[in-house]
Amino acid sequence: MNVLHPAAKMLVKCSASQDVEAGDGTTSVVVLAGALLDVCTGLLAKGIHPAAIASSFHNAAEASKVASQDSDLLTPLAIDSVLGILGPDPGGGATNVDLRDIGMVLGGTVDDTELVRGLVFDKGSTKTAGGPGTIENARIALIHVVVSDYAAMDREKIKKCGANVVLIQKSILRNAYNELGLHFLAKMGILVVTDVKRTDKLGSADHVGDVVLPGSGHKVIKFVGVANPGRTMTVLLRGSNDLVLAEANRSIHNAQCVVRSLVKERFLAPLRLRELSMETTGMDSHCFHAYADALEVIPYTLAENAGLKPIEIVTELRKAHAEGNVGAGIDVKDGCISDMYAKNVIQQLLVKTSMIKLATETVCMILKEGL
Repeated sequence: MNVLHPAAKMLVKCSASQDVEAGDGTTSVVVLAGALLDVCTGLLAKGIHPAAIASSFHNAAEASKVASQDSDLLTPLAIDSVLGILGPDPGGGATNVDLRDIGMVLGGTVDDTELVRGLVFDKGSTKTAGGPGTIENARIALIHVVVSDYAAMDREKIKKCGANVVLIQKSILRNAYNELGLHFLAKMGILVVTDVKRTDKLGSADHVGDVVLPGSGHKVIKFVGVANPGRTMTVLLRGSNDLVLAEANRSIHNAQCVVRSLVKERFLAPLRLRELSMETTGMDSHCFHAYADALEVIPYTLAENAGLKPIEIVTELRKAHAEGNVGAGIDVKDGCISDMYAKNVIQQLLVKTSMIKLATETVCMILKEGL
């Protein structure tokens, strides 16, 4: 996004940081920052110094998506793909999940989407001179040298190691293979996959083979039963057109980020800042109250976008929370306030705390810089 105003640039960076930290809440963090800037106007009008507002906001912060019809299919896939990387003991202390280890192979209808507990390349094997398309009990070699003739294959011990599947890494400096080299490999009964960008040392697999995806004719190659998969999971994502694919891809990525957030911060927590403002005196009380008002922009915007009456909805929500129903939230499907826990709708801590922290820090920097 090309923006010119320094404050706008800070908001863009704030959203990007939220995406890196939590993978969700990128819009909410900007909405919250805008609401905080809005309430700052009233605080400044009362004569409260910008540095005092920034300090109080820091203290307050410390106290504190088209594919929905396919959610029954995509949600379990998102959960299983993240937990699969963690291994058999998700609660054993592992906290870091790199979503780059979850491959997305796009290509038919969302109902055909599947989770492959292994590796999938978004291309078929290289067919030259009748080379095989399927190998059982595969012994896999990953090479990054030029394969041009028998001498080269002997030199790289391709024959001696007994490999029957060869992955040739992609090189930006030169061609890693030629037609003659592929012909020799095919005569040896070796399945070849070219231009591989990964560096996985797979070793062996129960089955390696081409798979033609129904409905599209697109061909991929699956590695299943890998002895040392490196806890790699692949979501084989399908869709009838680019729009459906892009939206399904975004939806499942967001769901994976939610699961990852719960892995990194295994807590769910409410925030009751308005009550704290009533117990605080001085400028902090005004700033805490304004901060609490700014936080209400999230449910207000949610209600507005759902076509509800935001003032009535937010008032009902505030009343429900005051009565002790900490699980109360906006049910956009039924257009009312419902117990979100009863509907299995939760907000993970990492997204919330990251959003509050980044929005607060951005607004405080703007206040101090006088932008």
